[in-house]
Amino acid sequence: MKPSIDTRLETSLNLESAHVCFEKGGLLFLVGLEHKVWRVFGKVPDILDVEISTSVTSSR
Repeated sequence: MKPSIDTRLETSLNLESAHVCFEKGGLLFLVGLEHKVWRVFGKVPDILDVEISTSVTSSR
């Protein structure tokens, strides 16, 4: 698992749910912290070079 980063994202994802993105090379997890701030972590080659796709699975 790669280190996590906290970043601002413009997204319509529900802030109160955890989200999993199936990306080329692995999985990306997103957890909302506050308005537009998300903790992002996962098993991808370079977490800073991932474009979040529209195929997201959410869980409460």
